Amino acid sequence: MSTLGIIGINLDLLQQNISRMLEQAAVLPPVSEVVRTEGARDEDGQRLVNNRLMDVARQVAWRTEMVRTYVERNAAAFEAAAAGLQETDGQSSLAARQADAFVDGIVTTSPASSPNAPSTTPTPSAPATSPGAGNDAW
Repeated sequence: MSTLGIIGINLDLLQQNISRMLEQAAVLPPVSEVVRTEGARDEDGQRLVNNRLMDVARQVAWRTEMVRTYVERNAAAFEAAAAGLQETDGQSSLAARQADAFVDGIVTTSPASSPNAPSTTPTPSAPATSPGAGNDAW
């Protein structure tokens, strides 16, 4: 016995989640804002702190850009998957409708109205006899 599993996807919900992903990616600050550091640099200690802060800001900006790219690529992949599922579903539906129409066409066509139907009903043939065998009964 085989088990048939059905996977269902709510494409409206998927599209809503894709939109939310893209909105969140758009809210992330651009690299230019993340790396900007402000502060006094008059003394050596201030300059040192600012330089370290700038290094950390560059790392954060790089990671922020990685997250943005990751989210945008995943959103694009989800959109492509949804489009593929819709296309496959449409093709499957079309194939099912065509098969259903084919079967309905065969079922609704009566044998007498079929162009390939024989004009007379066939009669059963006589039993075959082998050569040399007599036709007498035992």
